[in-house]
Amino acid sequence: MNALKPSLFLLLFAAALSVANATDINAAATGLTSPQSTLDFGVDDFNGVVITNQYQGSGVTFSSSGSPSANPWSYKTFPVGEFFNGIEGGHLTSGGSLEGTTYSIQFSGPVSGAAFNFKAFPGLEWNLTAWRHGVIVGSFNFDSDGGAHAPLIIRFYGFDDIEIDTLRFMRTVPSGAGFELDNLQFSLLSVVDQIGTLVNTVISMNINAGISNALDAKLGATLTALEDANTNNDIAAVNTMYAFCSSVEAQRNKKLTTTQADQLISQANGIIALLDSSYSLCQ
Repeated sequence: MNALKPSLFLLLFAAALSVANATDINAAATGLTSPQSTLDFGVDDFNGVVITNQYQGSGVTFSSSGSPSANPWSYKTFPVGEFFNGIEGGHLTSGGSLEGTTYSIQFSGPVSGAAFNFKAFPGLEWNLTAWRHGVIVGSFNFDSDGGAHAPLIIRFYGFDDIEIDTLRFMRTVPSGAGFELDNLQFSLLSVVDQIGTLVNTVISMNINAGISNALDAKLGATLTALEDANTNNDIAAVNTMYAFCSSVEAQRNKKLTTTQADQLISQANGIIALLDSSYSLCQ
């Protein structure tokens, strides 16, 4: 009976923290219900440069891909009254034609939702997708409302109440039309939230009960260490996550497939990085 206690506890813990009832934010007047962070791209941020990792310190990086070549993200300021709320500000933009380009927003860890204010020339269809561990977990198409010098219409697009790590969007048909993006909202999951997500991942894999219990025991030990206010216990929490990684590697190509092991290690590394970024990640 004692061997089952960690699994039972973590099963209830994961159920309490699981994210459900995902909500599409499609042409909404407001974005996330309670965003933890908002990037409004101030007027003096990075005017006139290509944007990649300049906002990494805030938990976000930007990239683009496409064929034959991807048009990069760029940054632009605009004069008073031209776009948002009649004030001078800044926004991210395609910087020109975006024929065949996919734009990506990557978060430093899993988020419980993300949304942004988006403007493009009216009547053009776009596709927005949400990703988690390289798998699409949400998707919808939308028509842009208005672009440069059009009447001000505030519209948000994104996903709420869903665990994701990347947003991607692109035009659904060939077009050279660009876009403008502002007020990126997101809510990074806490360490405890991420442990709950990892517990759910272990449960979803439906692996051998003995192996599952062993992995759950490591995660239970991590939670126990985090319950103590002593900061030294953060080190203990990192060590229990290392133990979790070791248990995963011991079962790679045995009770766990390579894909399963990689996913568990990836999620464990996200927890380790959030606990203490000075520690090495599991390999």
